[in-house]
Amino acid sequence: MTDSSDSPRRRDRFRRRPGKPRPGRKRGRSPYKPAKRVDSARHLAWQALSAYERRTTFVGQTLNQLFQTQSPDPSERRLATELACGSVRRRLLLDAVLAAYSSRPIENLDFAVRLVLRIGIDQILFVDRIPPHAAVAETVNLCRTVGKEEAAGFVNGILRTLLRELPHASK
Repeated sequence: MTDSSDSPRRRDRFRRRPGKPRPGRKRGRSPYKPAKRVDSARHLAWQALSAYERRTTFVGQTLNQLFQTQSPDPSERRLATELACGSVRRRLLLDAVLAAYSSRPIENLDFAVRLVLRIGIDQILFVDRIPPHAAVAETVNLCRTVGKEEAAGFVNGILRTLLRELPHASK
């Protein structure tokens, strides 16, 4: 006598079809790695700088529009404003520091990467409440967030070199 649960028909019915994912698992993401958290303050600052550099609007106007649509909390608003306005105000200094630490000419850097680096250098040099190692990590995450995954190592290298050569920034 054969058991009905061992019949070939029954086994085929419960077998996973080729090309279908396992139940309960999302396709394309490892179940062991959490999703990267997007830091909205830095991303808001990057969006405002991007609009400013393209000469479409002023930084303050863009930030106000972004604040209305995304409604970040007050601490993120303050940080985004500080990073965006500081990067505009100290643009020449930030570009000089970037030129000193970059092996590539600034003009040859991708537009988005240049803005990310300005934000990162501004954080390291002028924003005291952010630890330097956190500024580097968040700037590299911002680089990935804006779609420049291939430049993340370059951004990390420039900012780490800056930290090594500035003794007051690494403390």
